Amino acid sequence: MQILTERMRSATVDPVGSNVQIRNVDPAVVERLRAQAAKEGATLSEYLRRELDQIVQGLDARERWEQHVIPGLAFTDEELRAGIREGRRWEG
Repeated sequence: MQILTERMRSATVDPVGSNVQIRNVDPAVVERLRAQAAKEGATLSEYLRRELDQIVQGLDARERWEQHVIPGLAFTDEELRAGIREGRRWEG
């Protein structure tokens, strides 16, 4: 019975999409988002969907990058910048 219930639940995925609700957003932030959406000729929902899509694409790229990095080898942004500066000094 549990397997049937899980199959039924997975079969009822909304083909249109899912809803996301964010609570307690600063009204000034919402106004800036609305203004940016209007500037781009989009509704707030359209604008936020596009922004979320771009975030996910960035996450996908980061995941692909992390697959090629040696496990345990991680640098902070400042360490990377320092390495670049050091390399430039050697170039003369």
